[in-house]
Amino acid sequence: MAKSEVEIVSKQVGPLHYLERASDSGASKPTIVLLHGNSFSSAVFEKQLRSPRLCGFRLIAFDLPGHGRSKPLPEDVEYSIASFATLVTEALETLKIKQAVLAGWSHGGHVALDMVKDAKCIKGAMIFGAPPLRAGTLSTIHAYHFSRDMFLASKPVFSVTDAMRFEKFCLGTSADGRFYETLMNTAPKVRSDVFKSALQGRNGDQYELALASQKPLCFLQGENDPLVRASYIEDLGADPDFRGEIAMIEHAGHAPFLDQQETFDFMLASFANRALATKPLAAPLYEKAA
Repeated sequence: MAKSEVEIVSKQVGPLHYLERASDSGASKPTIVLLHGNSFSSAVFEKQLRSPRLCGFRLIAFDLPGHGRSKPLPEDVEYSIASFATLVTEALETLKIKQAVLAGWSHGGHVALDMVKDAKCIKGAMIFGAPPLRAGTLSTIHAYHFSRDMFLASKPVFSVTDAMRFEKFCLGTSADGRFYETLMNTAPKVRSDVFKSALQGRNGDQYELALASQKPLCFLQGENDPLVRASYIEDLGADPDFRGEIAMIEHAGHAPFLDQQETFDFMLASFANRALATKPLAAPLYEKAA
């Protein structure tokens, strides 16, 4: 099917909206689940949904709660990695998906890592723009480049100027103004809740999750990411207990799936095929040594 002929359909499962490539709706195809970053939506993955390189997979891109067309959470419920992971897992169960690989960008990458440990249907995850943080606040200093634009991620309500700056910060040269409205319409509690929980280290120890995972993981990093320090991801790869994959994409920023789409799509397809063919890993090395 030619790229121009690909039809993307809009669907709803429980409280979550999602996009799916119409030709990939058959249950016989292996599934890749795409999870977007803070304040964006499933539409950020439109190029992947249309990609010839990924035509062998069923592609599902969710709007996380409070984002895009998905319903916001009740006022007394915190937006967090755990709440997002629970709802996406429930959605996959409702859709009766038996095997899937996650592709999580930025905050969606943290959600993906949380899902890997519990969701039985998940066979692996490619995580990009999302450093696995240790418990506590010190890890955030080592993992992130702090900047004025970064702190927009904590601002509940965006002006047009805020949206322009944040889109440019996250998407770099791929920013074209398409997401201003999406950014401005994100539920106000999302950014404050997510940013606060990350800075306060209340998302658990994701570094240990990465070491302990019995399912394949790949941490992919744009070499020019203005948010995540490449050195932090490289240090994870150098950890003798980490048995996943580390990949760097040259000439890419925080959104390598847009900056270097063809390279990214090739790497995602390759990783997904490996993950779906791989049996669970043995017990983590650090547990054996304990």
